[in-house]
Amino acid sequence: MSTLHNDKPMPPNKPPKPKPKPPKIPAVLRGAYAKVVSLERAVRDLCVLGGLEVPVLRCPLETDSDVYSDFLRRACVAVKDRSPKLPKDTTTNCECDMDDVISRALSRHFRTQPSPSNVLCNGARRRDGKRNSSTPFLGTNNGHSTATGGANNGTKNVGPTFLVVNDVDIVHASQQLTVLRDPQTWGVFNSRAGDAITLHLLTHASVFMPASCAQIGGFKNATQSKNNRHTHGGYLQLCGAPVSFAARGRMAKAAKQ
Repeated sequence: MSTLHNDKPMPPNKPPKPKPKPPKIPAVLRGAYAKVVSLERAVRDLCVLGGLEVPVLRCPLETDSDVYSDFLRRACVAVKDRSPKLPKDTTTNCECDMDDVISRALSRHFRTQPSPSNVLCNGARRRDGKRNSSTPFLGTNNGHSTATGGANNGTKNVGPTFLVVNDVDIVHASQQLTVLRDPQTWGVFNSRAGDAITLHLLTHASVFMPASCAQIGGFKNATQSKNNRHTHGGYLQLCGAPVSFAARGRMAKAAKQ
């Protein structure tokens, strides 16, 4: 009878991590939109619908931070049925950072309407040549390097950075802009999904992010405040027409049927 020379017991195999349960969509969002899915699911659906390759949003080695993993699973997206598809030439390349994506999204909204109702445009206004430009939004990059201007000029800076939009004035720093500039969540997402997909979401979808996923100083208290009109069930709306508009439109459509 053969014996093992190593008397140490073999370590038991670790059981696989249980898959997290699908996030529960807040009732206020389910009532306002016909379809609300997670951010991860929304990207997959957009790519499949456009016949594009689905980007890898999670690190295969499971080294993503808990903040990013929770954000990816719990952030919600509502896309209208009539929203345009992703262009056939869309790629998942990341050619610009979130500052550039936000700047391009704001420019598109203000080119479409002089006073957009999209909540991404809170605190911004179309630039008037007769009026002096307001001071650019001074934000923070949490110690990460970001481009200092609205264009991706390759200039890097550590510490506070400016968000400059060529044809739009940032009058005050909205919660939406502050959250979208977080490198731990949207910064990582943009680097993996690609700036074209990120821009598409900011211009053609309504995106909601749970307060627990935002790791920016003061944001949790702000989103949990009862006086915050863009907070719904602990979620902050980052872009899209206000959820109240969507709810009224859906109720009106149902009344006609």
